[in-house]
Amino acid sequence: MTDTVVVDARMLAYPMTGIGRYALELLTQLVGDGGQEWVLLSSAPVPAGVRDRLRGNVGWVEGDGHGRAEYWTQRASRRELQRRPGAAYLGLANSLPFLGPRAARYWLVVYDLSFVAIPYLTDRQDLVKGYLVTLPAILKADRLLAISPSIEAQLHRWFPWTRRRTAALPPGGTKLVTRPEPLPFERRSGFLMVGAHRRKNGGLL
Repeated sequence: MTDTVVVDARMLAYPMTGIGRYALELLTQLVGDGGQEWVLLSSAPVPAGVRDRLRGNVGWVEGDGHGRAEYWTQRASRRELQRRPGAAYLGLANSLPFLGPRAARYWLVVYDLSFVAIPYLTDRQDLVKGYLVTLPAILKADRLLAISPSIEAQLHRWFPWTRRRTAALPPGGTKLVTRPEPLPFERRSGFLMVGAHRRKNGGLL
């Protein structure tokens, strides 16, 4: 692996979301393993508790959370890659820097392809981003990391030329994370949240 990895880690600012949780678990396993320098980019401030979980040779570049996250990330990614010739780039938010240095190696985590497979059931904003941001990122990536074998199969179905550069990550983010035994129901505490954001395609559930 390269000595330096620049990461689109914007979803760490929202660690309770699906992608945010996945990104946190994956980075928890990767960061600090092998002595690489990790440069984590987030367009919004990352909670201190999340920062504390990522130890090792880690640097943070954060925005203030205002403005368009994609625009901020594109600019910051290009700048940090130019400062570190030969670095690799890990895309954890369906995006890669369009104008990044050619010498860099680009890895993209692919979560789903609903904008291609079921465009008629995909929120319009997600559909536009899929074709304008995610699809070009898939075409640009040197390595595609599907979150499951089923997503890997979809990549091969819709984009057959990606077969030689696709790998499937362990389902559920990573199975390398050590999880405690679940508490009995009567000992649990917390809260129940009901509902879903309109863009989460609740009609598919």
